Amino acid sequence: EKSFDGYHFVGMDKTSDSANGKVTEGDKHIVYVYEKDPEVPTTPVEKKGSVYVKYVDENGNELPGGEKTTVVKDGKVGSYYFTTEKDFDGYTFSHMAEGSSDPTGKVVEGDQQVVYVYTKNNTPQPEPNKPEVPTTPETPAVPQEEKTTTDTPVKTSTSKVTVNKAAVLPQTGDKKENNSSVMGLVSLGLAGLLGLGIKRKEEKDNH
Repeated sequence: EKSFDGYHFVGMDKTSDSANGKVTEGDKHIVYVYEKDPEVPTTPVEKKGSVYVKYVDENGNELPGGEKTTVVKDGKVGSYYFTTEKDFDGYTFSHMAEGSSDPTGKVVEGDQQVVYVYTKNNTPQPEPNKPEVPTTPETPAVPQEEKTTTDTPVKTSTSKVTVNKAAVLPQTGDKKENNSSVMGLVSLGLAGLLGLGIKRKEEKDNH
C-alpha cells in the first residue's frame, strides 16, 4: 500500500492478482483500491485588523502626550475607524506623514497606522534692552530761612549790663589787660559803695 493525501485504502480490486506471490509466465496486475476522504466542513476564519495612531514632530519624534495608542484592536475587516487631531503647546498640525493611513477609514486585514505630523512654533526673540537716557537732575531749591519770633521777655540786670559792656569792648590787649580792666571797674564800684557808706555814717553821727 501507499499513502495518498485526501484518500484512504479500501481494499484490493476484484480483478487484482494477489499482492504477494511468485512470478508466472505472462502479465499480472495487482490493483489497490482507494477512496477519497469525506470533506469536513470548516468554519471560515474571520479576517481582522488593528488601527494605531500617534502624533510626531517633523523629525518623527513622538510628542509628549501623543504617543502611539490603539484606535481599533482586532477589528472586523470592513468596519470603520476614526481619529482626530490633537492640540500640543508650542506646535501646530502640519500634515499627515508619508505612508500614513487616512485619519478616517475602514479596517483592513493586518495593522494600520495613522500618523499626524506637527511643526514647532517659532518663539519670538526678546528685543535687546535699550540703554536708559539719563535725565537731568533738577536744581534743588534753596531753603529759605524761617523767621521766628520769641514772645519770652528778656530780663536784664545792672550786673549783666555791666558785664556785657565789658565783653563787647574791643580787644586791644591780651587776657591780662582785659582782666585788669574788669578788676579796675569792680574796685571803683566797691570804693564808691564804701565811700557812700562812710558818708551816710558821718551824717548819722552828726545828727
